[in-house]
Amino acid sequence: MVIFGYYEVIFQGGDTVKKLMNMTFCKGCKNGTHLPSTSLLRIVVGVILFAHGTQKLFGWFGGFGLEGTAGFMEQVFGGAGMTLAVIVALIETVGGLAFVLGFMTSFAALLVAIEFIIIIIMVHLKNGFFAANNGFEFPLLILAAALTIMHMGAPYYSIDSKYGRKGGPVHKYSCLLGNCTCDGYGQDGKKGK
Repeated sequence: MVIFGYYEVIFQGGDTVKKLMNMTFCKGCKNGTHLPSTSLLRIVVGVILFAHGTQKLFGWFGGFGLEGTAGFMEQVFGGAGMTLAVIVALIETVGGLAFVLGFMTSFAALLVAIEFIIIIIMVHLKNGFFAANNGFEFPLLILAAALTIMHMGAPYYSIDSKYGRKGGPVHKYSCLLGNCTCDGYGQDGKKGK
């Protein structure tokens, strides 16, 4: 049915796109959750954050450790380089681990999102878009993922779900309204009020 739906979208378009989005992405909204595949995004981004955080914190994986990170922070932000280095390294390391485990996921995602907004503005924006020029391409991707994870929470394969925290706060609210954040279409495929 889903494959047929994609072909229907190509040939008919219009309202079918919204119904297809609801059918494929919002199916589990009844209980404030989404598909288990959202865990893949959370875990992969968590591994990436953990690796980058431990580069800054411990010098693992070819990183510069706290001393090198503090030196960079002083160049970019002025004083308090070591304090900023510790904060950034901990947000990425602990936040990445929180993503992988699915523990306090929405809160960790909020901290990661704030960090990456600052990184984009203060470090990468002036270099343009592409990562090859130290642009904001990669940080923007992590920011988008963090905002998505903050919205979704960790509904599957997580410590949060084991203790009843199935979705992020924004997601839970939108699902309580029956809209499931899919352009106003509820779990029944009908337009919300």
